[in-house]
Amino acid sequence: MSYTDVARKVNDTIVTRMVDGNIRVENAVLMFRNFGGNPTNFNPNGGKRTFSLCLPKEWADILRQDMWNIKERQLEEGDVIYHTEIVVNENSQFPPKLYLLSEYDGKKTMTLLKPEQYKKLDQDMIVGLDLEIHPFEHGRGTPGSKKGYLKNLWATLQSVNDFGGKYAGYDITNPGI
Repeated sequence: MSYTDVARKVNDTIVTRMVDGNIRVENAVLMFRNFGGNPTNFNPNGGKRTFSLCLPKEWADILRQDMWNIKERQLEEGDVIYHTEIVVNENSQFPPKLYLLSEYDGKKTMTLLKPEQYKKLDQDMIVGLDLEIHPFEHGRGTPGSKKGYLKNLWATLQSVNDFGGKYAGYDITNPGI
């Protein structure tokens, strides 16, 4: 997906602040996915699992006023993409839950991913994405001091040649053989 497509698709994103302060995002658009924690220019040693959540302008402004670190990417076409880094911390006291949803021949499956499976989300063709973010303030009152930590994620995969639904009803015996 091009940056221009991202800028247009983010208009369908619905952001809600919950009573507990968490942020709920429906039809989320992501960039720079690194669920696997691979080494990158911004994560040279690897291990840090992150992604950038694209935001509608009004929510980018709201979160910026609330001391979130919101970045802008100006496009040649005149569009602007607003985004913030979200951390996936599987080692926290309350680790996130990442669900992968797929469908085959009318049978729908939902799989709770283990941390070693998170990297699947880096390559998979995701057609629907909803998530919950928990804000955490790192430096009291300093601009850009709030960062989002993933709480829950539901990723719907594009149906291509996925056999997941066909075999979902089978129990796995002797896993690891």
